[in-house]
Amino acid sequence: PKELAEAIRSEIDGFSIQYEPDFRNKIARSWPDSLNDSTAHKDWGWKAQYDIDKLVEVMLTELRKKKAEAVTF
Repeated sequence: PKELAEAIRSEIDGFSIQYEPDFRNKIARSWPDSLNDSTAHKDWGWKAQYDIDKLVEVMLTELRKKKAEAVTF
């Protein structure tokens, strides 16, 4: 969440967030810091399309579209 919040903050001045980690966070913290996807690259030609900055860019663009399309009463 920290990295995501920082990426959003770079797009939206003054963005802030408060959150409490899910109780399952302890399990996730036991996982490796990064996953090795080299086999997927080799076997399937897989390549990530989004880094976190691109994810935020696309997400905010789509949310802004939805907001503009929203019907208000």
